[in-house]
Amino acid sequence: ARTRATIERLAAEAVTEPNELRTAPEISDVSPIALDFELLRALGRFAPFDDAAGAAFLAQGEGVAATRGVLLPPGDGACLVVRGAVRASFARGRLQEQVTIHGPGEWAGLVAVIDGGAQRLVLSAAEDAILLRMSAKRFAAWRSAPGPVELAVLAGVDRQLVRDQRRATRHLGRAIALARFNAVGQSAGGIV
Repeated sequence: ARTRATIERLAAEAVTEPNELRTAPEISDVSPIALDFELLRALGRFAPFDDAAGAAFLAQGEGVAATRGVLLPPGDGACLVVRGAVRASFARGRLQEQVTIHGPGEWAGLVAVIDGGAQRLVLSAAEDAILLRMSAKRFAAWRSAPGPVELAVLAGVDRQLVRDQRRATRHLGRAIALARFNAVGQSAGGIV
């Protein structure tokens, strides 16, 4: 709830310097791919699981590949970054304000999946990426009756929610400090 409140506050106002905004990707295209569980084993938390458990886990989602700069289509789920990176940003007209980058082993779009609210962040491939997309419905099923692999995933989700809260709070704090600094500069006639 705290992360959602911070994200909503950030979404409500443009809080970054104009020179820090990025051009928003316009192309929304990902390619479905077959994922091999060996890719997930490399992430660590999946290492203890055998091929059968891995195949069952992968069957619950959809493997996709996204080229650097591509906008990820909005959906009702989250994406586990298997390789590459995903940028989470706010749309600011035709530009974007970057909040964070999610790397291998992290979920992009997690807050909306957990609380069922709107996905306020725009997700795009920060570099060529391999992702595992999971629906919000699947996350809800895991929470009610998780298997061993799902328990390992959910433990990582809890840790990431804390990390996402820290990132959003840091971004908000920096934006507030910058706005105050600029307000002092303007009230002093531009001399700081």
